[in-house]
Amino acid sequence: MHPTEVIIHIVDAAGGAARREHLLSHGVTRRALQRACEQGAIVQPARGIYALPGCDRDVRLAADHGALLTCLSGARRAGLWVRPAVAPVHLACHRHTLAPVPTHRLNGFAGSAAHPWAAPTMAIVVHALRCLPELDALIVAESAVVLGHVQLDDLFAYFDGRRDAPIRAILALIDPKSQSIVETILRYACQRDRLGVETQVWVPGLGHVDLRIEGWLYTEVHGEKYHNDAQQWAEDLRRANVAALQALPLLQFTGRQVLNERDFVMRVIHQAIGQRHRWRTTL
Repeated sequence: MHPTEVIIHIVDAAGGAARREHLLSHGVTRRALQRACEQGAIVQPARGIYALPGCDRDVRLAADHGALLTCLSGARRAGLWVRPAVAPVHLACHRHTLAPVPTHRLNGFAGSAAHPWAAPTMAIVVHALRCLPELDALIVAESAVVLGHVQLDDLFAYFDGRRDAPIRAILALIDPKSQSIVETILRYACQRDRLGVETQVWVPGLGHVDLRIEGWLYTEVHGEKYHNDAQQWAEDLRRANVAALQALPLLQFTGRQVLNERDFVMRVIHQAIGQRHRWRTTL
């Protein structure tokens, strides 16, 4: 295998970015590294760091500091749910000082073999619960539970200290039946407004409905990823027609509305609740 191909293979196996010491320990020469950079096969984003051209900045930064991606950054890398927003890179290390902030200490967690520059999912969730605002922490933790990466009982067992009461309150909000980030966000908003809410309620002829609010108001959120083809569109129309024939009060929102216009969505829900008398004869 050509020296440049060897370098590409080693860097790729390291997660897309590697420190010079790591490459040299695998028999790569400094001259070969220089040639690979001149050929554009790899890039050098920082002193002593070599990365594939398409490697993202978070991985490069983790490699630069010998750290692991965690919290929001690690959650994205691990495929957990994260609200789309620009945020600082979250790194885990054994040292106290590391830029940029916020940073976390590993506390004994080792790296993940599947994502060499990402912390294991349990560490990611632990750091998220300690670092993020309540809703974002809930989203990360709930997705880890829903996707089967972390057991809810294990999280409760980890946060069993006297000072962990606020985190246990977040864990108590986790619903393993949740199926998407927008469903989690809308359920959280309803709970913050002290509305009773149930998840994935089965309705004969209709199937599972995302949420039932106050025991009678049904709500569905349509994400673009799963509701933008002809077959799914036809199914959405069928479900809307069944709801109408059964006189079920059904509100429908897009995922973008829940993500970006939550106040509007909640105003509509409260307006519907205020007009409950319109469905009095059918409830």
